[in-house]
Formats: sequence, C-alpha cells, structure tokens
Amino acid sequence: MDKPHIFSFALPAHEITEELSEQVGHDNPLAVEVAGPLFDAGVQFAAITERPEFLRAEPWPRPWHTFYLVIQGELHMTTGAKTYTWQAGDLAFCPAGVPFRRTGLPGQPVRWLYIRLHDIPAWEPLKQHGFTSSPYESADLLFLLLRRVLDAHRYRSAELIALAHSHARALVDL
Repeated sequence: MDKPHIFSFALPAHEITEELSEQVGHDNPLAVEVAGPLFDAGVQFAAITERPEFLRAEPWPRPWHTFYLVIQGELHMTTGAKTYTWQAGDLAFCPAGVPFRRTGLPGQPVRWLYIRLHDIPAWEPLKQHGFTSSPYESADLLFLLLRRVLDAHRYRSAELIALAHSHARALVDL
C-alpha cells in the first residue's frame, strides 16, 4: 500500500532588511484574549523574528524551554562543545537551564519562529529528553497557525480573534 502524500507548502521567504519580531505574550491582556489556549498550556511567548544579521556573544542558560523553527536562512546553536546547524524547516528544542548560544551566518539574514514555555511539570518529559533538533514535517502548518494568531493580534478583528482561538489550540496539539 502506498504511503499517502502529505501536502505541504514551502516556508515563505522574503528580503529581510531590518530587525523585526512579532509576538504574543502571556503578560499582554489582548494576546491572552487572542491566543488563550497557548497560555493555558504553559506558553510564555510565541513569535516570528527576523534579523538581517544575527550574531550573539556568550552562551547563557535560560529559565524557560524554547522551541525554534527556522523559516529562512541558517541558525546555529552551540551548547557545550557541540554546534548544531539548522536550516529552513528544522525544529529544535532547548530545555530550561541548558546554556546555549544562537547565531546566524555573518552577513546573512535569518528568520525563525520561537515558542517559549514556562518550566512547569507538564513539560518535564520534554525537559528530560534534552536538547533535540531535526527536520519537522509540520513546519509549514506550525508557521501558518502562528502567523494567523499574530495577524489576529495585529488587526484585532473579531472574526480573526475567534479563529485565532482554534489556531492556538491546534498549535498546542502540534
């Protein structure tokens, strides 16, 4: 029996000319109204960020867990003596307390999505699994759902906000 074809679209690419980050955060009442199911699941922030050049100095431990999905360009993560390279469609998880450094390529733009999670018992199994990175077959869906939540937050349309609740629930399920 043939494996069913799963339709997916290419992650969007565009010219990155300035630093930009769109986010919804648990400390913003409108964001909670738009994306409540995300925050109910322990999400602190969900964002899409782009940088014409992204270079960071020293690694440092964060008190939260973070998922990163590269949308465009290349992102490098150094933890301990190991450096990982992520490209468009790669998803990585960095557990709370692990020192790491993210960086792009000198002179090259990069765009990524990130989801920051509270370090709560619900996420303990993921934390125990440790740092992971791999191509993600639902990268396009993850991007699309977060894009729709961010658009509802930006435009504040009652219709978009109502849809954003279902998109936020779907993000949690992914």
